[in-house]
Amino acid sequence: MTKSKSAPVKQYEVDAIANEMDAAGQEPTTLSVRAKLGRGSNTTINKCLATWRAQKAKESEPQVSLVLPSLIAKSVSAYMDDEINKVKRHRDETVAKAEAASERLAARSDELEAQVAALTEEAVRLRQENAEVTGRWQQLREEIAAERGRVAEQIKAADFRANEAERMVATLNAKLAATQERLEELRAAGKKA
Repeated sequence: MTKSKSAPVKQYEVDAIANEMDAAGQEPTTLSVRAKLGRGSNTTINKCLATWRAQKAKESEPQVSLVLPSLIAKSVSAYMDDEINKVKRHRDETVAKAEAASERLAARSDELEAQVAALTEEAVRLRQENAEVTGRWQQLREEIAAERGRVAEQIKAADFRANEAERMVATLNAKLAATQERLEELRAAGKKA
């Protein structure tokens, strides 16, 4: 049964994956464990890994069982305790530094994931806006083409009317000239009579 992507990550889940990777000779990292889990925040997985590493280190501490004379045994034991404490301090410091670095990386990873999500959202919005602008631009081109067609028809009709008006003016001027000429003839004939 697969866990929901929103289900919280449990320590035992991280332990199981980390043990599996460790057995395979791979170093379990926050990102590799998260990839295998398929869910969880980097911060939570990082904390679980830190717990797993601490438990693993505790389990791998050397067990010394020597039978030595009491004074030597105490000296060796004190020396060994001192050396073990030095190693533990060094290990603890190294683990703390690694955990701090891992937490910083996990936090940065979360920030980058948030930025990617925001940029993806912005890209979707811009694509939609681009589609709307492209559609409006195409619509305006069609409207302009239609308007040009109407204007061309109106110019053609106006040219036709202007030509007709010129012909009518020419015809009327010819009739006027003929009428004036006829009027002159009638006046001349009226003076003779």
